[in-house]
Amino acid sequence: MNTTAYDTRARVRGFYARQSLRPEKMVEIMSDLSAVETPPHHRRFGGWRQAGLLAAALALMGFVGWAWLSADSLDRVVAREIALNHVKGLKPDYPANGFGDLSGMTDKLGFTPFAPDALAGQGFELVGARYCSVQDCMAVQLRLTDRDNRAWTLYQVRPNAELAELESTEVAVDGVRVRLWKESGLVMGLAHNQ
Repeated sequence: MNTTAYDTRARVRGFYARQSLRPEKMVEIMSDLSAVETPPHHRRFGGWRQAGLLAAALALMGFVGWAWLSADSLDRVVAREIALNHVKGLKPDYPANGFGDLSGMTDKLGFTPFAPDALAGQGFELVGARYCSVQDCMAVQLRLTDRDNRAWTLYQVRPNAELAELESTEVAVDGVRVRLWKESGLVMGLAHNQ
């Protein structure tokens, strides 16, 4: 900043800081303000104005409460994220014929992907896997096919404190059925088109 501009600003600020009203002028202005009478139509509707403000405040509180209560539960949020990723149909980065082929993913995940007991005997075949995340937690996305060669996606995630609270449930999201459950300390999510 150039010093001339700074000096000019300082002088202008100083000038206005020294300005003030004479005490008798201040008294005159104050007495004029107190002598102004409130118009009768303002007095008549004063109670209505307060009632209107109260009603508006109550309506706002009701809307905020409704919005809070209607917010999606965690299981719906997780199911929606899983359904969205399932529909993308991304190809696996790690092709696999069995879960043993995925042991190299353990370092990043902090666990080894495994065949859940909940899916035993249902005829699923593992196609491959890729890293992903569920609610900002590192996860694995496992591509499966069933006996009819339909695509299924299984997610395994080591949960944070929030995800650990998930209850087992089944949710339909935009034509995708998502089943959520916990097994061996992991949250599982299984998605397929309906």
